[in-house]
Amino acid sequence: MPKLEFSYGTVERAVAWSHAIPETARKAGFRSMLNNLQKLGVLGEAARVGRGTPLTYTPTELHRLVLGVELCELGLPPATAVGLVATYWDSKLKKICDDAERNNPAARGDQPIDPGDDTVIYLGGVALRTGSLKGSRSPTIPNINSCKLRELPTHIVEWMKMDPDNNPADLPPRALVLNLSARLRAFHRGLAAAHMIELRGERTATGNIKARPDRRARGRRERKAAKGRVKRK
Repeated sequence: MPKLEFSYGTVERAVAWSHAIPETARKAGFRSMLNNLQKLGVLGEAARVGRGTPLTYTPTELHRLVLGVELCELGLPPATAVGLVATYWDSKLKKICDDAERNNPAARGDQPIDPGDDTVIYLGGVALRTGSLKGSRSPTIPNINSCKLRELPTHIVEWMKMDPDNNPADLPPRALVLNLSARLRAFHRGLAAAHMIELRGERTATGNIKARPDRRARGRRERKAAKGRVKRK
């Protein structure tokens, strides 16, 4: 099976489409947001941008970027989102992303999916604004975990039952929730469409390159024919 790799342009367009970003905003603010996440290191140290070599995106970079953007959509500052991806990628987030990909018609032979099988990420006990006032260097997110969508009510109830009198860690009854399977399906729809645009562009460019010698040869023939007509006159 060939290794899947995509260019920045294709990936940037796919992420924008999955968030319904208008074309005018995509080329301005949204592109800047993605570039900032990448400069902060959301793709990983080995893929950090700005080093003079073209970057291609494998499934690992795609997952890290999509997850970074989704965490920002939950309200996390970009540096915090990137820090979470970097810190928990190997220990938790890589497997969560792989699990989330499984509930996709493409991964099931185009068979219908059960939404209850979606993988959901939940961040429990968060303190995005007051953590720094209590000595934390960054917004506090003490718990990152996942479950199937059908299991989510049980986990949310447990977090909402957090009681200061029976809670040694003093975690608040507060949680952020993200259906990662659904968001990845939206991204892949955008990626398929964006990849087709890139392929059409490559075919057009190849056709133009092949046409240039033909045009030059035709031009030489026409000039030669014109000179012959002048001599006959």
